Amino acid sequence: MNGQFAAPLAGAILVLAACGGGSGGGSSAPDPARSLSQLHPADPANDSGTTEVQASVARVYANAPGQIRMEMVEGPMAGMVVLCEDRSGASCQVNAARGGATGSGALVARRKGNFSYVGMFSVDHLNNGVEYSNTHVVHDAEPTMGETRVTLPSGVVRYDGQFVAGAGVGDRNGMATGTATILANFDSGAISGELAGALNDGEGAPVHAVFNGLELDSRARTFASTPESRIRFQDMRAQGQIEGGFYGPSAQEAAGVFSFGNGAGGMTGVFLSCKDGVACIRPE
Repeated sequence: MNGQFAAPLAGAILVLAACGGGSGGGSSAPDPARSLSQLHPADPANDSGTTEVQASVARVYANAPGQIRMEMVEGPMAGMVVLCEDRSGASCQVNAARGGATGSGALVARRKGNFSYVGMFSVDHLNNGVEYSNTHVVHDAEPTMGETRVTLPSGVVRYDGQFVAGAGVGDRNGMATGTATILANFDSGAISGELAGALNDGEGAPVHAVFNGLELDSRARTFASTPESRIRFQDMRAQGQIEGGFYGPSAQEAAGVFSFGNGAGGMTGVFLSCKDGVACIRPE
């Protein structure tokens, strides 16, 4: 088992379990972070051709200095604990929880802001005799900061930052990076955005996604796609799911996770963006 991230395949079907939302006002800390878990057999002989993506809940904590601990709270791997050095590409120790089994993993990529944290974790484990190479994408509060009470602003606010994802475009697969823009209308509750970049650290095939119609849950300080949301990838309608939240006392950061695809390909990854053009993403 090598901890390699399995990028969505071109034309793969994304099987998604949606999360519900609510409404309300006032100031509060965000609810436990939503996340997405992509389950993919490591052996092509066991692959049905369906990339199963399920909604989940995860938390990220500071462990020893320079280490983080990701715990799956709800979802297909509830109880799993992943311990990693806090850097992109780090190897991880995994307790897969089911039967106390252990496995291997990697923190494939992460982005850290002043108040938020996003990570893409690859985890290998056995389930009913089948080896799986799973991917979990998570957004949460920055681990050393802990939870911060968030007061949402009014009006329309733009957030600019970065995304990183495992992606497939046609027969080309790899890691994609680029810019992530989120436009939040805190009066109407409408959230839209754009991801623009390329495979192979910007040197490969271009990738582009736009989305609108995401809904804000002002009580939980989160936002999510719904069946009525529109997602387009490579200028074609895509099926998938996007989850995110606002972090910082004045919602200075928007961080989230996504997984979507269509006949042109697909992407599964994370984004972190900063309010009003302020540079909030820390260097590796």
